[in-house]
Amino acid sequence: ICGDVAPVAKRSADVQALQGFADWFFDLVNKLKNYGSELVCGARLQELLDLLGLPDQLDGAVKMAQDFICGSSLLEKRSEVLSPERQLQLVGGFMDTVREMYLRLKTT
Repeated sequence: ICGDVAPVAKRSADVQALQGFADWFFDLVNKLKNYGSELVCGARLQELLDLLGLPDQLDGAVKMAQDFICGSSLLEKRSEVLSPERQLQLVGGFMDTVREMYLRLKTT
């Protein structure tokens, strides 16, 4: 009846990993928000990477955070809380990038 539980365990680990990336991403968004939208929205991507002390490999995540801040009215409403499902949707592109980077590194 129960069958193989390995796929369930793998899915649970995948969800935990995604949640970890979502948490990291929103920490990044909060750091950028602390600098103010004028600085963040007017800065070039490389300037933000330097400011945050992040490697160039994370430029996609920083760009996504910059776009999130500069192009979203959600963050203007500080009282609004995003659901975990919405958070995961927002970092989906970032996860794809990380997965591609991992596969490239794994094969080299």
